[in-house]
Amino acid sequence: MWGERICSYYSSEIDSLVDRDFGHDSSRYNIEVLERVVDIVVSRHGEGGLCYLVLHHYLDRLVDILVSTLSDYAFMDVFGPEAYEDVRSQVYNRLLHDPKNILSALISDDMNLQIRIGVSGSESLQRLKDRVGIAAQQVLKSIEGSLDCIIHSILIGDPHFKGKLTNAITLKSIAYHPQNEEWRRKSEELFYKVLMEACKRCLLGERKPWRAPVGTS
Repeated sequence: MWGERICSYYSSEIDSLVDRDFGHDSSRYNIEVLERVVDIVVSRHGEGGLCYLVLHHYLDRLVDILVSTLSDYAFMDVFGPEAYEDVRSQVYNRLLHDPKNILSALISDDMNLQIRIGVSGSESLQRLKDRVGIAAQQVLKSIEGSLDCIIHSILIGDPHFKGKLTNAITLKSIAYHPQNEEWRRKSEELFYKVLMEACKRCLLGERKPWRAPVGTS
């Protein structure tokens, strides 16, 4: 869905490269693997495929970041539009400066971030910045403009999301609220509050997503 909307492109082969062929998501945290995958994708699928590859990694991380961020809000007395806006802002900023995603190092000159990601001084870093950096920036721009609709689609489309959120809230409730046994109800309430707010904002109108040109490199 989002590959076609943002990149005008979809490829099950790219999904397989990322998820299975080189080890699950290894091209997100191993810069040598990422460079090999980029070579394959660009040679076979051109710039549309490169956009799709970048989007795949960002959306995978978006799910985990959304779970982590939302779990901090489980024990708020009230979760309304202002809290949702805070969540939205935090999710995007964490995606932008994500130490678990090499793409973050390709769009930033922050040496501390590069060190945390483990790519500081890598010979592949500048080559990938030149090849992938612009695509990563533009995909992020499109994600930002469509973030409410993306959050909504994750909540209704990922059958594992609610379980992940419940588990994250459980761990934090044990650490910070050991006497509070309401974590499951809190998880359900939070899930539906976020779902409704994201749905409302999505229906009110998202900005038109950036579409990557489909062609050859």
